Amino acid sequence: MVMSLLQSSVKIRPKIPIREFLALIVLLLCTTGLNLFALAENGYGNTYYAAAVKSMLTSWRNFIYLSFDPVGFVSVDKPPVGLWIQAASAKLLGFSGFSLMLPQVLAGVASVGLLYFLVRKVWGGLAGFMAAALLATSPINLVSNRSNILESLVVLSLLLASWAIFQAIEGKSLGWLLLAGLFIGLGFNIKGLEAWLVVPVFVLTYLVSVSLPWRTRLRHIGLMLLLMLGIAVAWITLVDLTPATQRPYVDSTLTNSEFDLTFNYNGLQRLFGEPSYNGKAPVIKHDKGDPGPIRLFQPPLGSQVSWFLPLALVALVALSWNKDWRQWWRNRGKAGLSPLEYSLVFWGGWLVTAGIFFSVALRFNEYYLAVLAPAVCALAAKGFVVFWQDSLQKGWRGWLLAIAFCATGTEQIIIMFDYLASNDWQIAFLSGVTAAGTLVLVGLRLLRPRFEKQAIFRIYLFAISGIVFSTLLIVPLWWVSVSLRPINSGEFPLSGPEPQAKGHYLVPAPDPQLLTYLKTQDGNELFLLATSAIDDAAAIYLATNRPTMAMGGYTGYSAILTPESLAARVARSEVHFFLIPATNLSESQAQSFYAQDIAESGRPFVTSYTNALTQWVSSACQPIAPEKWQTSPQLLKMQLFDCRARK
Repeated sequence: MVMSLLQSSVKIRPKIPIREFLALIVLLLCTTGLNLFALAENGYGNTYYAAAVKSMLTSWRNFIYLSFDPVGFVSVDKPPVGLWIQAASAKLLGFSGFSLMLPQVLAGVASVGLLYFLVRKVWGGLAGFMAAALLATSPINLVSNRSNILESLVVLSLLLASWAIFQAIEGKSLGWLLLAGLFIGLGFNIKGLEAWLVVPVFVLTYLVSVSLPWRTRLRHIGLMLLLMLGIAVAWITLVDLTPATQRPYVDSTLTNSEFDLTFNYNGLQRLFGEPSYNGKAPVIKHDKGDPGPIRLFQPPLGSQVSWFLPLALVALVALSWNKDWRQWWRNRGKAGLSPLEYSLVFWGGWLVTAGIFFSVALRFNEYYLAVLAPAVCALAAKGFVVFWQDSLQKGWRGWLLAIAFCATGTEQIIIMFDYLASNDWQIAFLSGVTAAGTLVLVGLRLLRPRFEKQAIFRIYLFAISGIVFSTLLIVPLWWVSVSLRPINSGEFPLSGPEPQAKGHYLVPAPDPQLLTYLKTQDGNELFLLATSAIDDAAAIYLATNRPTMAMGGYTGYSAILTPESLAARVARSEVHFFLIPATNLSESQAQSFYAQDIAESGRPFVTSYTNALTQWVSSACQPIAPEKWQTSPQLLKMQLFDCRARK
């Protein structure tokens, strides 16, 4: 559908040759196969989102307000459209991990096709195919496509907006520009401000490229931004105007406001980091490298998206250097830019803008990098094609292919040095390929004056350049192959051979003995259980179909309850069982339940990891002996309390 839509509405280069068309079909089929490979083994993916979708299917109220639980106690901390799409898929196909992940699978395949047409439209079929192939095998995009996190849908919305922007520039059309604003607004309603990372690039590209009077350009952009903003804030305004008693509490906020969630927790805090809560600094789950200009080249982030980033950057610098931008400035941009020029502005701006954010931001997950991948893939593909062409010509640009190849191979070596436990052959292979490939390309460049008039020389150069480039794909493709495992999915998808060693984790299945105990003690209360850990709440709800209360929301610090309101809920028999950190036990209780563990550890038991709610539970309710509800009782894990028999 995407292909027919683009072919009918975009003025692409001359009719696609049948071989190129068939190659694209094969690529899309391979992309679909990679995205679907053993997908059912990935479980529910992110259990937080999965539980929300399951709750959303129980009522229209929960669907509209994104309730995490069927009762409508607290919402999830994301905008609605992506989860609405997943809920529609689950309603149509039945609730399962596969139905939750299928929309992202399809979005990933569609994005590969879109990128092919967007790049081919201006830069030719070879560049388009290479860009699409690189996106199909981009490690972080692949694991995102195979999960129920929302990045794949964001990438698709931004590529659709890109298509509309290009159409608006070529046709001098306000309608196409407004369509771009619509897609960006939808992207915002999928993942919030993440979709706005490249809005400055969209605005700049249209302003400097379209051949219209500047007053008209500014008016068009103003209308586009107005539409984009209106679509973006429509739902969050609806939620905030709804009385708090008639909707779930807005998760991850202290103010119960979607505007606060969007622009503070999911906005400024992504860039500047989280504030402390109750004097306690937040726990940082992932080491992403020190903020700075080389952060994207370091293994924590580089292993996810930067395998061909040096090639993309060399291409951006070299292609920008080759353009006479002064002529455009002298004319004050009255004639706009050519397609070759505005494509460079667009993809280069996307790379720089998103790259700067990820180089300095203090709080984000690695899978956010999926929005950077289209620009990296587009520029890397164009760079290879242009550098090969330039290697046949005189001048300094003829050396860029060897320089880009050496820089790209070096970056891949740097990435693999952080994975020595999985390094049987990769570093040695990359070192040999980088050295040999660079020497071959330098040698061909030196021999060019002697053989350049012979047609066979061009064939040799193209073949050797293709072989050299192809060898740089081997380790990234190996990286992709080892990422097709359930261990790379879960709460925060992460590609590579050692996801758990790099901070990724999977939510364990609930203890069967706990589920059995709760089932036998279930008095049909409103909530089967209350817990201070969102992961436990999600996993238990998914396993039992009984509402589970996450007292503090996702962060544990959302101001949903006070000790007094929690006591009132217990008094109304809404909830009786609480699963909270075992360190809320008193020292005497801990000695009673875990004396052997304390003795073996040789450390005194310390009460910690508490807040006002867990303190109320531990002081007002009775702890249950661990052997009744735990298969293997463990100190410093979770402790079950029963509030039916109050102290």
